[in-house]
Order: sequence, then structure tokens, then C-alpha cells
Amino acid sequence: MKRALFVLYNYPPAGGSGVQRGLKFVRYIQDFGYAPTVITLPEDLIDERRDESLEREAHDVPVHRVRTLDHWTCHLRSESAKLVLQRLLLLPDQHILWSSAVEEYVSRAFKPGQFDVIFITCPPSSMAFMSGVFGKVLKAPIVLDYRDPAVQARSVYRWPTIFHELVLNRKIKGIAERASAIVVVTRGMKQLFSQWHPAIEDKLHLIFNGYDESDFAALENSSSASHNQQGEPKLRIGFAGLLHSPYRKQMSMSSRLFLTLALQGHKPGIDLSSLSLKPLLDAVSCAVRKRPSTRNDIEISLCGSIAPDNLKYAEDLGLRDMINVHGYLPHLQSLRMLQGVDILYLPMHSTPWTLPGKVFEYFRLGKPILAIAPQGDLPELITEHNAGWTCLPNAPEEGARILAEAIAAKKDGRLIHGAAREDIRQYERRNCTAQLAKVFDSIVKVVSGNE
Repeated sequence: MKRALFVLYNYPPAGGSGVQRGLKFVRYIQDFGYAPTVITLPEDLIDERRDESLEREAHDVPVHRVRTLDHWTCHLRSESAKLVLQRLLLLPDQHILWSSAVEEYVSRAFKPGQFDVIFITCPPSSMAFMSGVFGKVLKAPIVLDYRDPAVQARSVYRWPTIFHELVLNRKIKGIAERASAIVVVTRGMKQLFSQWHPAIEDKLHLIFNGYDESDFAALENSSSASHNQQGEPKLRIGFAGLLHSPYRKQMSMSSRLFLTLALQGHKPGIDLSSLSLKPLLDAVSCAVRKRPSTRNDIEISLCGSIAPDNLKYAEDLGLRDMINVHGYLPHLQSLRMLQGVDILYLPMHSTPWTLPGKVFEYFRLGKPILAIAPQGDLPELITEHNAGWTCLPNAPEEGARILAEAIAAKKDGRLIHGAAREDIRQYERRNCTAQLAKVFDSIVKVVSGNE
């Protein structure tokens, strides 16, 4: 059996969506001839979102936990000064301290030739920076897995200064050229990376995120599966995951001036306010204004990391009593909650090339999806699989129309279904891992052939 080293910043017992992709690859890669070893953070550096149940999925895999390096900026009393200085001095992000610690650890703990392939997933963007040392020390091909772009989206993302942007762009292009393969998670990202650096087009591979069939096996006989059928008059809308504040942070005049002088002021940045409850609440508010009885026809259930401002926004609209918040739930419990609703809410921020990983679990749940998102990969995928409705974030009238249609359909027993099971099997985690194994095989054979 060949040996694969997985470098994963997010790994159990950490919870949250960032854990799933790497964990599932580690779990299933063994079925395709690779024995995995993991490098990740120490458990005491994991934030409050812990999900101990995920540890059982790959309990027999060796895990090396590496502490981050210290830096003088970490000891500053002023949190704002710390953030500013780390953004200016630690490139591309503060996690470069952990990447450097991993480089030192690998040099001591492993020998050249101990692994046949090395898999590094980003973000954090600094994860890619360790690939050079890994290649030299371990003498193995590198696969970079990008869940989000970085300098590849230079026209959108803001860097501290134009100097930072140019230096990082040049350096990351070099890293991409030296990688044996680069994996991305959406069609839009593949196109974005190809336009950013045409020289790497031949080494780009698309492997979507997905769903794990084993996660759903325990839910099939759950009583909650029929909870939303007969006898429930309300249209139940559910969401699980991260919701940001619905209020876009206003930039101070001094910050605007600095960005202008740094030649970054023309970039829009990422508007996370649409990745909130606001688009749905605006649609509900519009529907209630048109037909007041709608207030009694809708119930919204949330779990995950929900910014408190979402509930304040609901209060301001007079809709707070329609919302149930369950807090952060372990992964399987969150799926069970979603199984008991009628419609799955899926907002998206302002980048068209991004797909929220939960969309594939939404597909597998078989519920219709209400995606409120900009034009791009997400609406296209929803339409491709006939999995629900899509509308733009600033179109509450259209959202209200969809809700009115869904309420009437629910009452008449004719609410549409979600994605068809046979159409989404390509997104099953084991099938996604089979695609990764093919990438591994192709570059391992090339390296072996050159020796």
C-alpha cells in the first residue's frame, strides 16, 4: 500500500464545515490503496466548535499534532494593534507561524521517501507555503487542494498594500508551478485559476465537495423523517452552518484613505452580509406585507454559528417569533434537524465561483433548496439538478413569490422534491475520494517513472 501524508489545518475533534473534506478523504483513501498519515493542530488550539463524534471516522489513522511558533506580535496588549501588525508582517496570513512549525517538525520526524504523495489543503493560504520544504525534505510530489482562492482572485480580495499583493502573487505562482497537481472545488474556481496562471491549466483538477452516504444511513429510519409531512400546517425552512452579520461593516475614512494609498481601494472585497439570514427575512417580510396571514404559515429553524445580529434584524422586522435557534449541533444532529424541515435555505456571499459545501448534503436530504445567491456556480448547480429555487440576494419580491408558491404547495400536498438521488451519486464522498486517488496515481507513476 502506498503512503500519503495529509496536512490539514482543520481536523477532528474540531467541528464545522472546514473539517469535512479533509476528514472524508482520509477516511476513504484507504479503500484505494493509500495509507494516510495526518498532520494537524493540537487539540487545545481548536476553537469552541468541537465535534468529538467525528474522531471515530478515522480513529486508526496516525495523527501528528504540531504546535504553532511564537511571534512577538502575539504578546501585544492591544488587540487592534496585533491584528494590524500581523496583517502587515505575516504573509500571507498569521497561520504562516504554524506552517513554519510544521516545516521544522517534518524535517525532524520523517525521512525522505517515507511518503509517496503529500496532500495540502488551503485555506489558510499559508498552508501552500510549506510545499517547497516538504518537496525537498520528503522527496514526494505535492497536491495542493484549494477550497477557496487567494491571490487568484486579485480583482476582488484586498491585501494590505500593492507591494504585498505583487510579492504574494509572484510567490504563489511559483508554488503552483512546482506542485504536481492542483485540486479545486468548483467549476468557477477552475476557470479562475486557469485565467490567473495559464501555465498551470494542465495540472488543474476539479473535485467537488460532497456528502457521505454513511452519515445518512442512521437517519433513514428516524422518526423526524416524516415529521414534516401530514398534519404540519406550517412551511418549515431550515439552515445549518455559519451565518454572518446582516449588517455590512462600514469602513472608516482613514481606512478608505489607506486602501487608496495602498492601491487596494478599487477592489470590492467580499460582502458577507448576504451570507446571513437577511435575504430570507427580507423575502418573508415582503410576503407578510402582501399577505399578513403568511406570518402563521412559516417557521424557520437554525443551527450552527449564528451571528446574533441576525436575530436583531429579525426583531427589527417583527419576525423574531418565527425563528427557532438550536445553537451549534454535532454534524449528525444538524442533519437530523434538517431532515425535519420542508425547504433548505442556502445563502451565498458575493463571489460567484464559490459553492457552500453543505449544498451536497442538501441534495442528499432530498428537500427543495431555496438558494439566494449571486449568479454563478451555486444557482447553476441548483438548476442543473432541478433541486429547488434560486433568486438574487437583493430581490425580496422574487423571494416572496417563491415562498407564497411553496406555502400553497405545502397546504395542497404538492411541494416539489429536491435533487434526484441517481443524479447526485457523483458527489458521494467515497466517489470524490476515488477521483483524488486517480490524481495521486497519475503523479506517483510519473515520479516513479522519472527515478
